[in-house]
Amino acid sequence: TLICARILPVQFTIRLAQPSDTPGIVRVIKACYDEYGFTWEEGGDYFADLYDIKTHHLDRGNPFWVAVTPENEVVG
Repeated sequence: TLICARILPVQFTIRLAQPSDTPGIVRVIKACYDEYGFTWEEGGDYFADLYDIKTHHLDRGNPFWVAVTPENEVVG
């Protein structure tokens, strides 16, 4: 189970997100919402940018950074 306050592995890389990172991005941010009891609207307009980082961030020239493990798991 992933929790927002999880200690990151010693080895991770911070890099620009790719559209294929979307499930991991959503998982990490949703885990934080769940941990603090916030409402999560699956696929709703409020989180549209998380479900489509290419359109909302990358295509507009806005970087979206992720932290990934050596196995390429998004952890932050």
